Amino acid sequence: MIKILYVLNNALERGGTESVVLNYYYALQNERTIKIEFAVHATKEEAENSILTQQFINEGGVVHLITPRRVSFQREHDDLKKLILKEKYDIVHSHSDAIGADVLKIAKNCGVNIRIAHSHNTNFTIAADCLKNRLKLVYLNFCRYKIRHEANYFMACSSSAAKWLFGKKNVSKTYILNNAIDNSKYEFSEKKRKELREKFRIEDKYIIGHVGRLSYQKNHEFLIRTFAEVHKKNSKVLLILVGNGELKTEIEDLCVELGIKDSVIFLGSVDNVNEILNVFDIFAFPSRYEGLSVVLIEAQVNGLHCIVNDTERISKAADLTGQISWISVEDKKSWVDALNGKKYERDPDTVNKIKANGYNLAEEAIKLRNYYVDLYQKNK
Repeated sequence: MIKILYVLNNALERGGTESVVLNYYYALQNERTIKIEFAVHATKEEAENSILTQQFINEGGVVHLITPRRVSFQREHDDLKKLILKEKYDIVHSHSDAIGADVLKIAKNCGVNIRIAHSHNTNFTIAADCLKNRLKLVYLNFCRYKIRHEANYFMACSSSAAKWLFGKKNVSKTYILNNAIDNSKYEFSEKKRKELREKFRIEDKYIIGHVGRLSYQKNHEFLIRTFAEVHKKNSKVLLILVGNGELKTEIEDLCVELGIKDSVIFLGSVDNVNEILNVFDIFAFPSRYEGLSVVLIEAQVNGLHCIVNDTERISKAADLTGQISWISVEDKKSWVDALNGKKYERDPDTVNKIKANGYNLAEEAIKLRNYYVDLYQKNK
């Protein structure tokens, strides 16, 4: 059996990278040729407070805690080294973007022959808004170059994500692993739509929906300010935000400032995004950058029309169904017009379109298993 270690930056949370990793883990769970374990950078308290981490452990998943570097860089190094030497992994697969350079260097020094760096994004997830962050970005940019030497295999969710982390010359060497999902789980349900709209008492409202961590990357300030303009023109419009994050208080305060707090619903982190999507009439996604967003795929499977920021930092490969309208956040007026109660018919053929583009989880998981097996055979 091939032993694989997945390394992540945090305890398991409901987010893009974690969703992808867990989707593939569960799809491969019963495979006899491989065994996947997780190493997460989190304190014991953080892991205990992480509902998803505890759920994963209770279901039989193996999670090793690594001291976060913010606590102690040396202890992080020692924890990883001790774990890798003890468990004798055949493959170490880093899902930590640039910071994974340090993880893979440790794996290399421990004699791990197969070291995979996985790019899930097209930019760093912090803003250069203070000296501390600017210094951190200098270090992370150094790690982007370092990881190209510590990893001996590259993986990414899109060509643009590969180019960002591994450089243009390495794109052709990168295995593109599609952010595939279980399509049947996200298909539109009129019954569930009616049920949830009655529950939320929004039967007669036009719902703009967004799913994403409340963070700099997701550009909620733009969305809130744009929604305020839409609401001035159409009081029947509501905004539903799914997700938590470090900017929650700031975003809530902005809603109060703009006089729209009663028209914005914060659902927080939920485990039924697939059901909530049925409530929406349109999906708004003004992110500053993305690798290849899982939630955009989920929204398209549900048949939703999506308004997405037109930027080179978001791959056009995300449009798998023709349901995306690309509008730059520099063109706020067009965003207001697009979100102002326009009725879009849900596409009934989305599942077939998604499958045809290589985003069927069962099929992609088999390809990933074969990829691991091939690497193992080559490096025996």
